[in-house]
Amino acid sequence: MHPRLQLGASVRPLNFTVRDRVRLVASLLASASILAAGAAIAKCSSASTSDRFSEAGTVVLVEITGARDGPVPWPYGLSKGALPGRLLTVRVVKSWKGSLHPDDIIYGWTQARRTEDSYPYTDIGTQIIVFSYPREISACNTAPPDRLNEVSKELDAIVQGKMPDAAPNNRWRGP
Repeated sequence: MHPRLQLGASVRPLNFTVRDRVRLVASLLASASILAAGAAIAKCSSASTSDRFSEAGTVVLVEITGARDGPVPWPYGLSKGALPGRLLTVRVVKSWKGSLHPDDIIYGWTQARRTEDSYPYTDIGTQIIVFSYPREISACNTAPPDRLNEVSKELDAIVQGKMPDAAPNNRWRGP
């Protein structure tokens, strides 16, 4: 008689045990992803315009001049291949901070709408205020679409020195 088949010994097929472990690991990864996403969203939504301005190296208003579906990189600098998304061509309309100037053209992207941090409006002509170099455009590094005018006025006030954390070397030089 085989030693594992003795009385009182529990017999579990190997594939059942592996399946249980895979389910456990998948559940843990899904839970961690949800928790991390919630933390990222909460952090993004709680920063003021002046805080976002002071932390960003580039702050620009861009307009989408071209958009098409295509593969885009993973968010947060992860190197895991490609995700579905929108490939964007944007033109700088106004620059409050950084090295970009009006009429500069940038090629960028956002993840597909069902991805947690994707930017929801990618139609040609859409204007977006981006608080980073505008390659990866996400909900986290942009001004809320319904507050563009308000945020633009706040940025103008910061750059013109009417707000306490304005940086005098970052003044907008318009056309």
